[in-house]
Amino acid sequence: MRRALTISSADCIGMVGIQKDMETFIKSNILCSSVTTSIIAQNKMSKFKIEGVSPDIIKSQIKAVFEEVDFSVIKIGTIVNTEAIKMVGKTLRRTRGIPNIVVNPQLININGESILSSSEKKALIKEIFPLAYLLILSKKDIEEILDIKIYDINKIEDIVEKLKALGPLNVLIRNLKSEDDEIDILYDGEELTYFKSENLNIQDTYIIGEKMSAAIAASIAKGFSLKTSIKSGKEYIEKEEKNTKRFIGIES
Repeated sequence: MRRALTISSADCIGMVGIQKDMETFIKSNILCSSVTTSIIAQNKMSKFKIEGVSPDIIKSQIKAVFEEVDFSVIKIGTIVNTEAIKMVGKTLRRTRGIPNIVVNPQLININGESILSSSEKKALIKEIFPLAYLLILSKKDIEEILDIKIYDINKIEDIVEKLKALGPLNVLIRNLKSEDDEIDILYDGEELTYFKSENLNIQDTYIIGEKMSAAIAASIAKGFSLKTSIKSGKEYIEKEEKNTKRFIGIES
């Protein structure tokens, strides 16, 4: 069976981070190991606190899992602390046999506040983004990284060029809204590909981003093309959300 590695935070109620990644990978028939980079205390009442794990422990975790397992994909989520971010980038660059890496950072917390300091954001861009086979960002993430406001999704070309210049091989902008559709836009350095789906009116968009990025990574681990993997990730979310609504009685 294919194996995945998630490098991210541990969330106390499992909404995001390694718990949500592992759940999604297992549902996708991918075994998953994890490296914990921070501990998050949060809930849906807008309580939020995060504390980083020491860089030395993070490094030891990465070395330990790579001594035991050959991975088909790596997913990187939340890393706080500038030195920890630099250490993860350095350790992965020095590790042989690194598979495709999907980077889906959490930059904004549930209160709409920045998680990373200016130096941490700079380290993330310099050390982690260039490792990415696929960088997945939301509109709010992009506004945080580029220090801009996005008002018109029809003027997205300049934005994706700026993101591509930060080093990732491919960029996926997720969860853009039109009147009737939800749109994700992939840029591979040459062309834009639009993935449209039904607008499910989901409020917890970061949680959805976590699940979708893990589902995309799972499909990549199985050897599918990037575009097929993105379609698979979107289909996974649609199925999960409809099943949830049906379970709680919103839909018949």
